[in-house]
Amino acid sequence: MACESSGKPLPDVAWIRNGVLESSGKKVTFLKIDNINRADAGQYTCRANNSVEVTSIDTSIVVQYKPEGVKLTTNAAQNTVTEGDTVTFKCIVMAAVPQVSIYKFYFNGSLLRENSNSEYTLNNVNRSQHHGEYKCVPHNDVGVGAKATVRLHIKGK
Repeated sequence: MACESSGKPLPDVAWIRNGVLESSGKKVTFLKIDNINRADAGQYTCRANNSVEVTSIDTSIVVQYKPEGVKLTTNAAQNTVTEGDTVTFKCIVMAAVPQVSIYKFYFNGSLLRENSNSEYTLNNVNRSQHHGEYKCVPHNDVGVGAKATVRLHIKGK
């Protein structure tokens, strides 16, 4: 990104972030970020000054990334329910920019549901139909997040 200014006398220009000088020059300087990562996100200030005036403008950099820190939980103690009960799975994502747009829930490898709801509920749980591995995979515009799994145990009444 360029930070450019004009004036007489010719201004010194600089990119500043969190009080740290990132780059500087006469009349123009460029902010170049190699291998951008989440730590580079934030506000940057383009500052120009000469003996007459000091002026600045702020801009923000948003670094997008796929969902991270994925965890699948249930409302059942030790992921164990009694037949006939209801269980809710919750897909928790610690970080994602942009936010998660689609959650996919799987049961023993088969897709159960795909939508924007981070929870999936099973009513009237049956051991022969519902015992096994559940998986959540969150998606955003950047990509597919890590999968998270939980094994549901079902005991008889």
